[in-house]
Amino acid sequence: HGTFFGVGAVVATSLVPADRKASAISTMFTGLTVATLLGVPAGAWLGLHFGWRSTFWAVAAIGVLATAVIWRFVPATRHDDGSATGMRSQLAVLGRSQVLLALAATVFGFGGVFAVFTYIQPILTQVTGVSQAAVSAILLVFGAGMIAGNMLGGRLADRAPVPANLGAAHGFGSVDLADTMAAKTTIDAAAEALGGLDALVNIAGAFRWETLADGDPETWDLLYRINLRTAVAASKAALAHLPDGRGRIVNIGAASALKAGAGVGAYTASKSGVMRFTESLAEELKPRGITVNALLPSIIDTPPNRADMPDADFSRWVKPEQLAGVIVFLLSDAASAITGALIPVTGRV
Repeated sequence: HGTFFGVGAVVATSLVPADRKASAISTMFTGLTVATLLGVPAGAWLGLHFGWRSTFWAVAAIGVLATAVIWRFVPATRHDDGSATGMRSQLAVLGRSQVLLALAATVFGFGGVFAVFTYIQPILTQVTGVSQAAVSAILLVFGAGMIAGNMLGGRLADRAPVPANLGAAHGFGSVDLADTMAAKTTIDAAAEALGGLDALVNIAGAFRWETLADGDPETWDLLYRINLRTAVAASKAALAHLPDGRGRIVNIGAASALKAGAGVGAYTASKSGVMRFTESLAEELKPRGITVNALLPSIIDTPPNRADMPDADFSRWVKPEQLAGVIVFLLSDAASAITGALIPVTGRV
């Protein structure tokens, strides 16, 4: 069932212009909402009057009809070279762990949903206390809401689509970016996989709060290695790949590094290093037209920070998406004149 809707979404979007893709998906999913509006009440009625087997026979008959319609009217998908997608190539993807995990999530997710639909009639009558006569009416109203929301969501999504064609994501895990050779190997592999590099955003970081009297000097080395050396090693590795005139490097400093408080000496020292590194590298790369800037966030609204400071006013903190928005701007052509900047992003802290 999940595979059907996944493939259906891909096929539906391939048949319409870019500004109609969301509506195409919502139209395709209307089948599910119509099934909720009409099929579930009808199935409940069939099961109540003719036994539960009659419902399954009806579903099987509709499935056979739907298969015939798809076979007749849905065009064959093709590769970029025009060749048709064969059954063997489709089955080959089942050897990928990501696909198997997605299918497993679908099995358990949709299994839970349809377990409720399968027993919706006894749940409503025996648990909730709804009368037999009201079951179909309740499901009718529920399904009507799903149809309306589904179609409206598709139309609204077409008005403000998410940017597409961002390219494939490639992961390179278990890498010590503070190690010069490991950073170079990883950056080189990323450049090869992506067909080059346009920008580098150094976001590796860590925080420790400890006073000098009660702390460990090793913390200073640790935070230097994570907060500063990773940026240095990764940037050095990226220099050979970043294009002249439009390359971008964005580092993450810290607003607290402008004036350190008690217990954050190691952290702010490492982040101060990021700031000076940003300024120096920006000057170095000016002849190549590569910009280098750093953001100086205050407290970022993340689950670990909320757990550490449960009594704080989270609304005053910087949201990750707000920080990301500034990064995206610095990577854009509109920011080509900005380099060597240390930009506070502090929310209302």
